Amino acid sequence: MILLSTTEALAQKGNVSVNINNGTVKTFIKEIEKQTRYTFVYRNNVLNDQSKVTVNCKNKPLDQVLSQVFTPLNVSYSLNNNTIVLVKQEVQQQKKNEKKTIKGTVTDGKGEPIIGANVIQEGGIGTITDVEGNFTVTADLSKPLEISYIGYKKKSIRIGASPTINIALEEDAHVMDEVIVIGYGSKTKRDVTSSIGTYKPGEVNVRQVLGVDELLQGRVSGVNITSASGVPGSKNRVSIRGIGSITAGNEPLYVIDGVPINNTSGDTGAWGAQSMNGLNDFNPSDVESIQILKDAASAAIYGSRATNGVILITTKKGSKGQAKVNIDTNVSFSNLTRTDKLDMTDTDLFLEVLNEAIDNYNLQTNSTQARIDNPAPGKAQTNWLDLVLRTAVTYTTTASVSGGTDKTNYYLSANYKHNEGVIINNQLKRYNLKVNLDTEIKKWLKVGTALNLSYSRNNRVPTGYNIGTSVITRAIEQRPWDSPYRPDGEYAVGGQELANHNPIQALNEEDVYIDNYRALGSLYMLFNITKDLNFKTTLGEDFNYTEEHIYYTADHPYGNKVGKLIDGRKSYASTLWENVLTYKHSFEEDFSLDVMLGHSIQKDVTSSAAQTGIGFPSPSFDVNSVAAEYSDISTGLSSFLLQSFFGRLSLNYKNRYLLTGTMRADGSSKFISSNRYGYFPSVSAGWNLGEESWWKYPQTDVKFRASWGCTGNQGGIGSYAYQALAGGGYNYNGENGLGLTTAGNRDLKWEKAQQADVGVDLSFFRGAITFTADAFIKDTKDLLYQKPTPATSGYTSQVCNIGSMRNKGLEFTLGANLSKGSFSWHSDFNISFIRNKLTALLDNNEILTTSSMHALKVGEPIGSFYMIK
Repeated sequence: MILLSTTEALAQKGNVSVNINNGTVKTFIKEIEKQTRYTFVYRNNVLNDQSKVTVNCKNKPLDQVLSQVFTPLNVSYSLNNNTIVLVKQEVQQQKKNEKKTIKGTVTDGKGEPIIGANVIQEGGIGTITDVEGNFTVTADLSKPLEISYIGYKKKSIRIGASPTINIALEEDAHVMDEVIVIGYGSKTKRDVTSSIGTYKPGEVNVRQVLGVDELLQGRVSGVNITSASGVPGSKNRVSIRGIGSITAGNEPLYVIDGVPINNTSGDTGAWGAQSMNGLNDFNPSDVESIQILKDAASAAIYGSRATNGVILITTKKGSKGQAKVNIDTNVSFSNLTRTDKLDMTDTDLFLEVLNEAIDNYNLQTNSTQARIDNPAPGKAQTNWLDLVLRTAVTYTTTASVSGGTDKTNYYLSANYKHNEGVIINNQLKRYNLKVNLDTEIKKWLKVGTALNLSYSRNNRVPTGYNIGTSVITRAIEQRPWDSPYRPDGEYAVGGQELANHNPIQALNEEDVYIDNYRALGSLYMLFNITKDLNFKTTLGEDFNYTEEHIYYTADHPYGNKVGKLIDGRKSYASTLWENVLTYKHSFEEDFSLDVMLGHSIQKDVTSSAAQTGIGFPSPSFDVNSVAAEYSDISTGLSSFLLQSFFGRLSLNYKNRYLLTGTMRADGSSKFISSNRYGYFPSVSAGWNLGEESWWKYPQTDVKFRASWGCTGNQGGIGSYAYQALAGGGYNYNGENGLGLTTAGNRDLKWEKAQQADVGVDLSFFRGAITFTADAFIKDTKDLLYQKPTPATSGYTSQVCNIGSMRNKGLEFTLGANLSKGSFSWHSDFNISFIRNKLTALLDNNEILTTSSMHALKVGEPIGSFYMIK
């Protein structure tokens, strides 16, 4: 035997502090002997004292530290008087299936008992710890015990000769110190002082969707997502804490891997109001996490684009280790629900009601209009909905590979999605390629890139009245005895045999699609100037090119018997250059400082062209080069620039008291120079009660939050809204000339919102049960609106700042993350109550009519109906 040293005995329950990173076991043994005066005794074959270990603890019980080091090495220990005897666990193992009563205690890193920890052995033997962290279990000595608890790393312990074992569980940083992405940085969840919702897709909680925004449906309180159409690829309505504006845009700002994007898929607008969703260009399977910045304190760092909230989307990256290959394929089916509840009239009932109307008309007007007999007696009735609807099939395949080394990590994925709509001929096909690459060139320099490439073809069908041949509407409105075809096989025509346009004719005699190409990429360089100071520069580009094709054959209701083609092109390019300087420093263990300063400049350029061709020799010729004539030829070019300066200061004292302040200045070319810059400050504070020395509930965390901030809005208005604009093509006595098209408004300024929020975050049983509550008030002033003006002015509307409104609400979220043995339960529930009202209008007006059915009225919500009772 080897005797390392001889010293006096010390109390068995003495505490030690050890800080060894990838050191040898021999170094660890010497450190323990130095601090405790214990002597280690073991045989040469018990362990390799050059084995590497990592131990970082301060003032921890000796038992816990020994267990942490020697259990993974398959070595058991016992403390006898002045010595610590190490023995190979295999030497002490009993015969297979021999059982023994084991007692023990489970504690956390501070030595506090863990109540309700699972102590389980393969085969179903197990128990949970009591209020003092103790347990007793009769266990099979040939199998290890598994000790687990929510918020801690699971530990496996082999049973030795001793009938008593003490286990110290380490906190799981993923649960207790989950990293939350914030604007231009990240924080641990316990350090966040504002209202931020988080969703991380996983195998358990993810569902198959087309767009990334659909992942959030029902996941986060205060976030409402509704589909504007059942057509694949159509844009969703996403609102965070209610409506944010009247016409300046209610869409949140989306930031993907640090690059703010424009949520449009480039449709030219020729297909009515059926706008496409730009987030459909990205594969939801590539998403690692989504953070929703709900209050002004979290969103104000994005300034003029943050009034409606900010959604931060982070995609997956590789990690050190062997390459991981994943292939995922799924198939789903969908149909239009509850059509069985749509009770359509048959011929007899239809004629009965129609003839009753004729009788009433004759009686009231003393007329003699004849009643109508069944025009097709004995003819089977047509179910028009069955003709235009189908069971849609959607299938998706994603393949990915990820991995890395000490200095480089990578993630690569490819995706194909085929999404059919429930209306015949309607489908979307999408192809995606995703690359994320990060590498450390020098200790002081790291570079990386994130790239997403996509192509999609969306075969569209008309679904709105503004397109004229709304399929569902036209199918429902047909008379029960009508058929889509004449006896000779030709189409029955609306206005002749049919009361309305023939939806089958419209679907078969049109070819409508969008081809969309998109590239979103960024390249960054990170300079680690010192241990605490780094500088990051990023170049980002979002490029989108769209070809829109709307072709009606000569047999289409809108083909005018000669054929018609609307051919549109549109490109959008957004270029971002961003520079961020970050300083983080901890003073001893009490105080930490986090400072960020940044500058960004972003330029958006949009170019479009469209032309309509009429008269084609054959349906096979669907290009405008063979059209007999052209009309409605147009081109467009616009751009705007946004320059920003921003900063954040975060203070943390003992993880108890948290304070964060941000400031952003945005300058937009959409406003006149005197109103060009807007300033958007915020401040927030937090108090972690669980870090107080007097807090007596180690398994319960409580944090109070309060925040205030200012955000802005410039969406929904043109790039040159403050200027009077002129257009060409006007006839002046046979001469071409210019004419004013918009009046402009040199007094136009930012739409601003001030929001105050208070909240509380509760965590019970180390995160097994969580509860969050928030209350907020948001006041928006200088609302941007296209105000109607008298036609005698030469214009019909003018962009103005017309008034103010208030949103207020309550949000509640309850989560459960429970497990016992192989059984686990995960659930979330959230609910919100949000109220909106208009508080003021321009020139003290009480009411402003916006349509035949709606009006803006002080004291009423935006979008209220205004009609004759």
